[in-house]
Amino acid sequence: MSSPFTDVDADVLVIGAGVAGCAIATAFSRQQKSVILVERSLKQPDRIVGELLQPGGVQALEKLGLESCLEGIDASLLRGFPPLWFCNKPDTGRSFHHSRFVAKLRDAVEREPNTRLVEATASEILSDKRTGAVVGARCIGSDKVVYEFHAHLTVLANGPFSNFRSQFLPHQPITSQSRLWALALSDVDLPFPETAHAIEAISGTVSIYQIATREARILINIPHKVQRDLVIDPGAEDAKEGAVRSYIRANILPAIPITLQQSLANALETGRLRSMPTKWMPSVMNQTPGLVVLGDALEMRNPVTGAGMMVALKDVLLLTRLFESVPLDDADAVLGVLRSFHWKRKVHSALLNIFAQAMYDIFVSERLEIIQGGYIRFIQEGPRYFAEPAAILGGTMEDPFLALFYVFFIALYSIWLHLRASGLCVFPLRCSSASWCFGGLWASLSADPGGDEGMTAPEAAAEDTQRLCAASADGHRGHHCVGHLCCTRRHPCPWLELCFRHSLGIVDGKDIRWVGTCVVDTAVV
Repeated sequence: MSSPFTDVDADVLVIGAGVAGCAIATAFSRQQKSVILVERSLKQPDRIVGELLQPGGVQALEKLGLESCLEGIDASLLRGFPPLWFCNKPDTGRSFHHSRFVAKLRDAVEREPNTRLVEATASEILSDKRTGAVVGARCIGSDKVVYEFHAHLTVLANGPFSNFRSQFLPHQPITSQSRLWALALSDVDLPFPETAHAIEAISGTVSIYQIATREARILINIPHKVQRDLVIDPGAEDAKEGAVRSYIRANILPAIPITLQQSLANALETGRLRSMPTKWMPSVMNQTPGLVVLGDALEMRNPVTGAGMMVALKDVLLLTRLFESVPLDDADAVLGVLRSFHWKRKVHSALLNIFAQAMYDIFVSERLEIIQGGYIRFIQEGPRYFAEPAAILGGTMEDPFLALFYVFFIALYSIWLHLRASGLCVFPLRCSSASWCFGGLWASLSADPGGDEGMTAPEAAAEDTQRLCAASADGHRGHHCVGHLCCTRRHPCPWLELCFRHSLGIVDGKDIRWVGTCVVDTAVV
C-alpha cells in the first residue's frame, strides 16, 4: 500500500547519483540552488567501467572543487593511456575502483547544506499538460512511500540504461561488434608503473591498468563473431562463460607480459569473469523545457579511449557555468542555455567520440590494416608526432582543427609508408588497397553521427566539424609524453621487435607478431 503523496519542492531535481549526477548536484548546490538528488540504490555500484579518469577529467574535477573525492580510495596515478600518452605531473590521470569514487562523490553531496540525497526509484517524469515542460518526477522510496518531487529544472543522469531517455530523445544505444570481458588481477606489478598497457593481439585487444595498490583490471575486447564460434548453445550462460575462459587461456594469456601471466591464470581459475557490450550513441539537442540530460543517458562512445567520465565532468562544468546567472524559472532562458550547451560541449565531446570510434575501427577492422601499421610507426616517431594527439585524447587540449589535421595526417602517412615499401610491379595494386583503406577510415569517422535527427552520417559529421571549428577554444600546449603499446602486427624493424620482446617479458606465441613501445619524457612547448 502506498501512502499519500508527499510533495517536496526544489530548484533542481537530479535523477541518478552516479558521477554526473553527484557532480552537478554539488555544483548547483554551491551556486546556492536547492537540490534533490534521487538514487535507486545507495549501495556502492558494482561496475567494470568508469575506472579511468583522464587528465582532462581530473582538471574538471578540480575546477568543480571535488578533487578530494580522489583521496582515500587507493587511486593510482596514471601517466599513460592506451593508445596515446602524457605524463606531466599536473596532467596525470587517475585509475581506481569505480564504486569507491562514486561513494566519495555521494559523501560530498551529503555535506552540502542545500542538497538532499534520497534513496528512491523514479517511476514517472512529471510534465505540465499545457506546456509540455518537465516539472519533476514521481518516485517510490525504499519504504514504499510515493513522493512527487517538483523542481524548476530536472536533470536526467541515470546512466546508459535510462528508462526515460526514449521519452525525450530520438536515439537509443547502438551495440558495437564486440564485447568487453573483465577480470581483476591480484598482487600484480605492471611492467611499467603508472601506465596503462594496451596489447593488440590477433585474438582481441587487451587493456591492463592499476585500480589499487596491488590490484589491476584486465579488459579484453572480443568480437561478436569470435564469441559466436565459441558457444554451441548461446542461451547457456555457464557454457558461454566457460568457453570464454578457455579462449582467454589459450589466446590472450600468451600475449600479455610474462610477469602478469600467473595473475591472469589465477583469475581465470577463481576470479569473477564479467562482461558488458560496447555501445555508442550520439547526442541530440534537447527540446523539452525544464529537462537536462547528462552522462551516458545523453551520449555514449566506444570505451577504447576511456573518456566517458571525463566528458561527463566537462559537461557538468560547462553547464553549471552557463546556468550561473540564469533564473531557472524562466523557461525561455533555460532553453537558450540548453541550445548553447549542445553546441559548446562538442568542442570536447565530438572530438573524443570520433577518435574513439576511429581507434576502435583501426584495431579491429581488416580493412584498415594499412593504417594499423602506419599508426604504430607514427607513435614511434616520438613526441614531435604524437604529443598533441595524446593531449587531445587526454582532454587537456581542445583544438578541432588540429584534431582533424592529425586524423588525415596519420591516414596519409600510413598510405605513404605502404606505397614506399612497394616495388614497381606491385605499385598499382598497393595504390588500390590504399584507396580502399582510406575509404574505410572515412566510414569509421562518419559512423558516429553526433548530429541532429534526420541527418545522414556524413552530413552530421560535416555539421559537427563546422560547429566544432566555430566553437574552438585554445588548448594547453605544454606537456610530457610517455607510454607503452604492445601490438601483434608486423613490425618493420626486427631489432626493435627483439628489444621490446625482452623488455616486456613477452614470449613467442602464435598470436604475437611484433611488439612496439614508446618511452618519451621530453617537454613539448
